[in-house]
Amino acid sequence: MSNLDPKEPKVQEFIWRKLDGWYSHLNQIFGTIGVALGFGALSMESPQFYGSLAFAFVMLLWLPEARKMSNLLKLLREEKHPGIGTVSMLQHGGVYAFGLAFLLLIALGVLTPETSFASILDAFGI
Repeated sequence: MSNLDPKEPKVQEFIWRKLDGWYSHLNQIFGTIGVALGFGALSMESPQFYGSLAFAFVMLLWLPEARKMSNLLKLLREEKHPGIGTVSMLQHGGVYAFGLAFLLLIALGVLTPETSFASILDAFGI
């Protein structure tokens, strides 16, 4: 196996294509599922219980996908690639982050059917 220069333009293009595909996959599958299951859990009698089950289900779906990308992501973290940071993840994977955060907040009991927008702003001190 030859050593590729991660700074080479063709390698960078390949890396960004892989990352764009990864973020798109995360957004389309896990972000969408997280939001849909979150709203479903909120409509149930015990939203925290069903939110926890849904979050566990999403994580079970996510793990095999993450393993497929783990070597590349580890290498990019070591190289401090700009496509791996928190800002980049929020820019390219915002739907994914929102979907999982929404579902997690329901599972933790922070969001309930009685939660108002004002109470969320109060929680963040806004």
